[in-house]
Amino acid sequence: MSKKTVDLIAAGGNDYLIAVKKNQLKLYKSLENLAKTTTPLSRHLSEDKSHGRDIKRDCSVFPVPDTVQSLWTNSQRFIQVNRSGTRGSKSYQDTAYYLSSCVENAQVFAERIRGHWRIENQLHWVKDVVFQEDSSSLHQFQTMTNFSVLSTIAMNLYRFLGFISITDGRRWLSHRLWGLLILLE
Repeated sequence: MSKKTVDLIAAGGNDYLIAVKKNQLKLYKSLENLAKTTTPLSRHLSEDKSHGRDIKRDCSVFPVPDTVQSLWTNSQRFIQVNRSGTRGSKSYQDTAYYLSSCVENAQVFAERIRGHWRIENQLHWVKDVVFQEDSSSLHQFQTMTNFSVLSTIAMNLYRFLGFISITDGRRWLSHRLWGLLILLE
């Protein structure tokens, strides 16, 4: 996310919680170093065992230093989330940093970040992988927009029919086109 976008969010009177990407190298390294040398204001540990995964999350909240605060409008806290665990038989470890204009504790930030990933996994991933929007051969803006709207309608129809997994919904519907008649009732 750019500073300009953050400025617009703040100018609109809104708060933000944004991921700091590694392509923002100076900010990323600054937060990484601060997390190593600063005592967190609060921490929240959680564990999740589902979908063949065993994930441990350690969320720590830190004050934003003046040098960062002067560059990122209304920045109040930065958050470090360490994730580790297994996916199937493979181990992994990941660290992510976030910047926020909110003053909250680690548990609140952890819940908001998990909420973002639910959206990412239930919407964006489905559109990218199941409906293959990213690999589409459509190039005209209006055509791509129409396709995106139609895929969103399709996702909502599957969810209306009770499917959490869009792939399961597609399999079910491919053998029961009459299932669409349920929607007419």
